[in-house]
Amino acid sequence: MFNSLFLRFQLSQISQNRARLDIIQTKPYYYLSNELNFKKIWGIMKTFSLLLL
Repeated sequence: MFNSLFLRFQLSQISQNRARLDIIQTKPYYYLSNELNFKKIWGIMKTFSLLLL
C-alpha cells in the first residue's frame, strides 16, 4: 500500500518536473498564456503608451 503511494508520488513529481522543463523551453508562449503575466504586460504597455503620449 505505502509503496504504491510512494511510487505514485514519485511519478507525479517526475511529471511536474517535465512540465516545468516544457515551460522553460516554451517560455514566451507560457508567459503570454498566463493570465497574471498578461495583466502585468498589459499594465506595462499602458504605462508606456501614457509616457509616449
